[in-house]
Amino acid sequence: MKWEDLICSKLSEDQIRALMLENSSVDELLQKQHLYKDKIKYELEYAYKNSFKIEDKPYKIMSYMDSNYPKYLKEISDFPPYLYYIGNEINIENIVTVSGTRINSQIGKISTEKIVDELSNYEGVSIVNGVSNGIDTIAVKRAISKNIPVIAVIPTNILSFYPYENTYLKDLICENGCIISEIPIEKRIKKEDFIKRNRIIVGLSRAVCITESYIKGKSNILVNYALEYEREIYAIPGSILNKSSELCNKLIMENKAKLVLSADDIASEYAWRKLK
Repeated sequence: MKWEDLICSKLSEDQIRALMLENSSVDELLQKQHLYKDKIKYELEYAYKNSFKIEDKPYKIMSYMDSNYPKYLKEISDFPPYLYYIGNEINIENIVTVSGTRINSQIGKISTEKIVDELSNYEGVSIVNGVSNGIDTIAVKRAISKNIPVIAVIPTNILSFYPYENTYLKDLICENGCIISEIPIEKRIKKEDFIKRNRIIVGLSRAVCITESYIKGKSNILVNYALEYEREIYAIPGSILNKSSELCNKLIMENKAKLVLSADDIASEYAWRKLK
């Protein structure tokens, strides 16, 4: 039996997460099986008899217990027990969330592209976001053009893609980066999945950079997770006359985010090395 076999059971995400934290291996779990409640014992027996077969699937899967599970994502309390992915493994530590409003201004576009261009000057850097319309898509497209690996965290299962109009980016993302999801293939998507995936985006990251966002924009969700997970937040300041800069200005004013004028401001915090 392997950890992925629990996908075949009816154990909840919280139950699987608890089992992973309580046991260092599947062997230990099976040895302690008799200590669990009947419902959990039944599901463990079912999983043992009905192994999850990944060989014929058009995607790969990693569990929290695998050595290739992302280092910083392991640190969060509500980590996803499993990540489904297509593309390359996430073996980069210097991951930056570059995100913002879906309704960007031209200045927001230029600022985002500038930050991404500058990130491309550093070794082992990749960007992550949810590939939403607006700033996220701008950042992803610019990163691809600069050969920066992109990690796209989608709220649908790995066989789908959202937003659908960005499906054309799938193959381009997977050349150097990957697309990941925590959603089981057979699960029906819920509204909460769109919110929950933001914890993965932030959990993967060393830093979160908001380049442009309205005061009540979706970036607030990323900011809240970043504060909870103690990730450094950076924000690009904007005109007080520009409503799409209100959140960034507010975060800076309240000392929740560091003012960033270039990617060098981020890189210097972590002593990232410039490419020669």
